[in-house]
Amino acid sequence: MGLGLLATTIGVQPKTIELLRDRAINDPDEQLREWAQKQLNQLQP
Repeated sequence: MGLGLLATTIGVQPKTIELLRDRAINDPDEQLREWAQKQLNQLQP
């Protein structure tokens, strides 16, 4: 997944978190929303 690569490649950047938050809330795909939320939980202290 592109978002996964983005998160692992550049690490915790404000734009990465912003993009993941948007996907966790607004993506039409439930699995992607859940994945994005999981990534946010792992990236943020």
